Amino acid sequence: MDKIYITIISILVIIIISLSIYILIKSGIYKNMIADLKEENKQLQTQISSAEALIDFQNTKINSYAVNIKMAEEKYKQDISNINEKYSNMHKKYESMEHLSCENILQIIDENQRRFLNEREN
Repeated sequence: MDKIYITIISILVIIIISLSIYILIKSGIYKNMIADLKEENKQLQTQISSAEALIDFQNTKINSYAVNIKMAEEKYKQDISNINEKYSNMHKKYESMEHLSCENILQIIDENQRRFLNEREN
């Protein structure tokens, strides 16, 4: 009976040692896998933050372009309004004038064009 107990105890010790070694090996493998996954997670977070920074930069550029386009549209509308107003004033001026010679009309047109170009340069 003693031999049976010794054999059973020996088998239990061998099983316990085997399980301990198995657990140590598996835990080592899992630790390596966990370390690899943590490193991959860090790389992905770096890529995400880079992408977010790029998106923020692009959004800033888009907003800047939108503001510039809006300002250009407002300037264009103002210029068109000014031109229409000048045309209307000239049209009224020409209608109010009586008998003008071609030379006088050409001189008035020339003066208006020069004035318009000078205002445009300023």
